[in-house]
Amino acid sequence: MKHRFKPKKTFYALFTMTLGITVLLVIFNKVSGSEPAISQQTLTANPLPLKAITQVDHSKKLINTLDHSMYLSKTVDEQNRLLTQPIYLTFDDGPTSDTRQILDTLHKFNVKATFFMLKHQIETHPEIAQKVVQEGHSVGCHGVSHDIHQMYRSNGSALHEMQECLQTLKDVTGVDSSLIRVPFGSVPYLKEPHRTSHSASE
Repeated sequence: MKHRFKPKKTFYALFTMTLGITVLLVIFNKVSGSEPAISQQTLTANPLPLKAITQVDHSKKLINTLDHSMYLSKTVDEQNRLLTQPIYLTFDDGPTSDTRQILDTLHKFNVKATFFMLKHQIETHPEIAQKVVQEGHSVGCHGVSHDIHQMYRSNGSALHEMQECLQTLKDVTGVDSSLIRVPFGSVPYLKEPHRTSHSASE
């Protein structure tokens, strides 16, 4: 004959009391707001946002952290030391019909930029070139042909293109700029002879 274990009333009483104490402790912790130390530190260091933030709002927040007088970006190095470096925002090959939208965006965020323009684009959109200057942006020249074979075809060719472009820029906007940016980069194409007005026969 097999005997089955039958818990006594004492067992049930102890089990019920233990379970009750455990439940009370859990409720007490929730009501008092006590959390493990690690959780408190995490919440303090990284508070959760009260509402979702859109990408546009996030971008605005980042832009607003810039120093608007100098347009500086602040970051840190490997030792958490503050580094401050200037940001130079530039646009090439214009002005075009899209330049108006660029100007609207720059105005919205109170940001200034430098526009390196092409001679024929200045002549095609003189009112936009003037608007760039009126809104306080810097202007320079990107040349005439934007053709690598034309720009560097002979000694002085790059210089002549820039002089021609700068004169057009001055005629249209009134700005006597000395800023230039050669197409395709100054390396490796732009050589010393391209910077001078001497002809190949000299």
